[in-house]
Amino acid sequence: MQKKIHTFENSFANNNDFNLDIRKIEDTVFGDNGSCSDTPHCHDFYYIMFVFEGDGIHFADCIEHKISEPTVFFVTPGQCHSFKPDVFKGYVLSFKLDFLILDQSEVKLYDYPFFHTTLREPKLKLTDKVENLKFVLDAMYDEFKENNYGKTKILRSSLEILLIELTRMYGIEEVETEHISPIDSKRIRTLETLIDQHFIEERKVSFYADKLNITSRHLNNVVKKGIGKSISDMIQERVLVEAKRMLLYSQDTVSEIAWKLNFSDKAYFHRLFKTQTNRTPEGFREKFLKVH
Repeated sequence: MQKKIHTFENSFANNNDFNLDIRKIEDTVFGDNGSCSDTPHCHDFYYIMFVFEGDGIHFADCIEHKISEPTVFFVTPGQCHSFKPDVFKGYVLSFKLDFLILDQSEVKLYDYPFFHTTLREPKLKLTDKVENLKFVLDAMYDEFKENNYGKTKILRSSLEILLIELTRMYGIEEVETEHISPIDSKRIRTLETLIDQHFIEERKVSFYADKLNITSRHLNNVVKKGIGKSISDMIQERVLVEAKRMLLYSQDTVSEIAWKLNFSDKAYFHRLFKTQTNRTPEGFREKFLKVH
């Protein structure tokens, strides 16, 4: 039986079914039609926040990121986040995978290094080309507000240009040449996507190796060389991230969370969580909620 993990609380502003949304951060934070920024919440879509001006804090899966300079944050579906701005100016861009269907084939979002990555952080500090990003986002914002011929094609093409530009700025070439080959880097990102899709039911390394058409030993060697972890480590970390999300953003008991995460033994889940975080699930929930 498939176990349901999340009920997503947010949808696009104004309930649009366009599968893409772009708004100014100041409207999202201070307006009436956006999601509540300082309340932890999850999305069922990809979410990119471009902060061009302002100071504040962005929380993503219990990790605090301080903002004091132009920064881009990448949030994947299911990831819980919130942000506390003093004054933010910039854009929030949201889209669903369905929007990125080109020539009847899906664009592989794991080809972009900032989604589902263990290679580097899901954020990008902007040191140059800020005006380039602003130009593309301004144009997308204006196009989105209108209903002109070819609107979807223009926005889709603009989004792809934006993702490519961000990939260049992120420095994927540096990551690949410094540690592993481009093909192995892509394998790791594909593996991350597979783990994200199947980690509830599938914890065996052989399952993921079969999906990638290589041996378990070869795949483990690739992962070890690239990120210094084993595949089992990656699966366990994904389980723990989900456990933390559920502890903080749901009303489920620890027993219910253990069951939903496919642990037949609550005591084993309890021991694993404490070993990895130095806190019991109950202690983790109590401490974090007191602080936030």
